[in-house]
Amino acid sequence: DLHNFDFVHIIQFNTNVYFHRRQLRHGQEGVEVGSDVEIKWAAHLLQISTTGLQRALTSRITEARAERVHSPLSIDQALDARDAFAKALYSALFNWLVTRVNSIVQRGGLHEAGRISLLDIFGFENFTENSFEQLCINFASESLQLYFNKHVFKLEQQEYAKERLEWTQLTWSDNTPVIHLLGKKPVGILHLLDDESNFPKASDSSFLEKCHYNHALNENYCRPRVGGREFGIRHFAGQVWYSVDGFLDKNRDALRPDVVELIASSKNALVSAIAKPLLHHTQTRTLPRGTNGRFVTMKPRTPTVAARFSDSLHQLLESMSRCNPWFIRCVKPNNDKAPMRFDMPVVMEQLRYAGMLDTIRIRQSGYPVRMKFHQFVDRY
Repeated sequence: DLHNFDFVHIIQFNTNVYFHRRQLRHGQEGVEVGSDVEIKWAAHLLQISTTGLQRALTSRITEARAERVHSPLSIDQALDARDAFAKALYSALFNWLVTRVNSIVQRGGLHEAGRISLLDIFGFENFTENSFEQLCINFASESLQLYFNKHVFKLEQQEYAKERLEWTQLTWSDNTPVIHLLGKKPVGILHLLDDESNFPKASDSSFLEKCHYNHALNENYCRPRVGGREFGIRHFAGQVWYSVDGFLDKNRDALRPDVVELIASSKNALVSAIAKPLLHHTQTRTLPRGTNGRFVTMKPRTPTVAARFSDSLHQLLESMSRCNPWFIRCVKPNNDKAPMRFDMPVVMEQLRYAGMLDTIRIRQSGYPVRMKFHQFVDRY
């Protein structure tokens, strides 16, 4: 088996690969690898063909009937192919490690014992320039914030009503409309992005225009000034502007079947094993069509990044709904990681983003200390 150290070097070498533009016949543009050192190292560690790896990063294979045609990649396509290759290796290794750890734990019988699950979530993000990654992260933050609101506000007040306590209902910021704006079918922003990602001639600009068309009247959606290639969302933690440049490419993140086949051909047992799940998703399948006995070969549509992220988030929320949650909020005292320094504006911003101010308000107005009746009788 390869050590993690080897995989780190594989990904590092692969991302260090650079290309030069190259003019081909008939005015067609192609690329050539600037240095083959990284290619040779990555191929050696993966135990795959050096020529095959170089070809996979500079050309694509198009299947036409029974033939395979190699088409050159442009400089941007080559960079995307390089990055997709590195990310696929990292993702495959991570999935293999998780499966391996779970299989060992289950064999030990620990899966039947009482468990404590820890969820370390990323926080709300609002940078100088925000892109597709920040949109996904903030969509998760919105969903988790709604889950938090349900437990802290709704269930809290339901308990007061059950006990027939005198209580004035508190209101809080319900972020359900923002979640619908981002993820509700059929015109949620992430679903519009998926639709555009399925059209070869679609662009980031056409995606932006569809967002404007469908959500211009939504109070949580913001249009930029004339000519701006961005859109704004009024999140529970504040307004964020997202630049659409690169949205479609990041969402597609397609790993070509020929690249997966190359990884699966490795002489190293571990590399070949982690490539098998990827190979399963990219293989074609033959399905019956009609009643005349004819068959058609279909390539399953590869799930986009947004679709996979949404499914994973949905599964997480379903798992959390079956648990008895405790929330621990971590707050950094300053942005410079400096000791013994408390930056009040930075801390206040995090408390506001996390919904802690509303939480403090309901705790202050309510009954935060509770005692069972028999405990009260025994004590007093």
